Amino acid sequence: MTLSVETRTMALADLGLPDSMPMLGAPLETPTVVTGDIPAEIVEGSTYGTPSNLYPYQEQNGYGRTLSPRPVTTVVLENDRLRAVFLPEWGGRLWELFDKRSGTHLLHSPPTIQFANLGLRNAWFAGGIEWNIGTRGHSPTTASPLHAAIVRTPGQEVLRMWEFDRLREVVFQVDAWLPHDSAVLFVAVRVQNPNAVTVPMYWWTNAAVPEREDTRVIAPADSAFASAYEGGISRVAVATGAADWTRPVRNARARDFFFDIPRHHAPWIVASDGHGDGLAMLSTGRLRGRKLFVWGQGPGGDRWQRWLSPEGGRYAEIQAGLAQTQFQHLEMPAGADWSWLEAYGNPALSAATVRGADWTAVVADVERSVAELLDPAALEAAHAAARSWADLPRRAAFSPAAAGEPWRRRAADATASAGSTGQAPRSRRTPSPPYNSRGSTCSRAALGSTENPASCAARTGRPSARRAGTGRSPRCIARS
Repeated sequence: MTLSVETRTMALADLGLPDSMPMLGAPLETPTVVTGDIPAEIVEGSTYGTPSNLYPYQEQNGYGRTLSPRPVTTVVLENDRLRAVFLPEWGGRLWELFDKRSGTHLLHSPPTIQFANLGLRNAWFAGGIEWNIGTRGHSPTTASPLHAAIVRTPGQEVLRMWEFDRLREVVFQVDAWLPHDSAVLFVAVRVQNPNAVTVPMYWWTNAAVPEREDTRVIAPADSAFASAYEGGISRVAVATGAADWTRPVRNARARDFFFDIPRHHAPWIVASDGHGDGLAMLSTGRLRGRKLFVWGQGPGGDRWQRWLSPEGGRYAEIQAGLAQTQFQHLEMPAGADWSWLEAYGNPALSAATVRGADWTAVVADVERSVAELLDPAALEAAHAAARSWADLPRRAAFSPAAAGEPWRRRAADATASAGSTGQAPRSRRTPSPPYNSRGSTCSRAALGSTENPASCAARTGRPSARRAGTGRSPRCIARS
């Protein structure tokens, strides 16, 4: 396996500078009322944690619409079976995943990055796999650089990306590696809440996949909770024929389908073309939700597809999240350290399975193929290994976040100053108290007397603790 930091030229629009003022208005995502024949867990989760604004984030509304060639930093993980390409400067996206044996691109990876007003902070672009944290919508960091470094673990190198989420005041960490001769790419996600209070938590991993006439999406559920972006949500059964919504091209309009996977069933979702090649998203049990998103075949969906991906073709999305739907937030206790493992690869289904009319038989066949792709015991073992090296120090850092938004530059400047003088420059924040999770975070000794939590996270990839009420808006801890 090789891990290399490279540069490629892509056609990008100019992102521009963020707005000069923080976002004090309501989030751009439209609230949804969840009622009707919906499980109580979903209804209760939908009433908790929705922020009244995205303070202290600034809106990313300065982007242009003209594409021009620009250099882009990439991190490439490659073995004899897969090639994975990450974009640490652009939300840490997993931009490409190429299956060498079938010659199949498993992700929708357009040659352009074209912005549109679909993110929580406005700017968003289509393609690859993105990491969404905080609250419903495309993450505040989806069009921003993440801190990135290479970590040497026993036997292999790991790409580590991390950031301090300013909405919930938590640190998230994404570790990616590709073992020798592995048919799957592993991604371990970790979220740490160093606060002295419970915070609402939200995480969804969104994968853009090619949408073809024969594409079908399969998950181990007989029904889903569907939304058409107006009104509420409703339960819909998996149908056949023209009404089969698991085939993206048979949906007339934009819709979400949250599969109702039994709680104790191993969660997975597959998007396959008619030949049986495509993307399987597997995970350990904490990431229980699975979703299909389609733009639909109407004029509105067509227009969005043409704008977001003018040369890349049509796409749909399969997604995986902490909760059963994206209308929910979970309670993350004070001091909690959550982690899970995700794995992506080609399930190599049979064409007969993809075309099958008996949904129960289709799911059973795909489940066998998923188990052959990655045995459940191997998934759990890989997660345990990732936990064992989650606190290892980075070996080589390349931190594009330092060149990003002004607050990141200030954090990087603080880190650089601390490195040269032994002390961080004076901050207006109240110093944080010690935090002793696994003995390896920004304790008072590590933080210094004046360093703020953002610069500590930039320097170490680990959070500092916060006193309850220090710098926290009530919106983050109150039920809406």
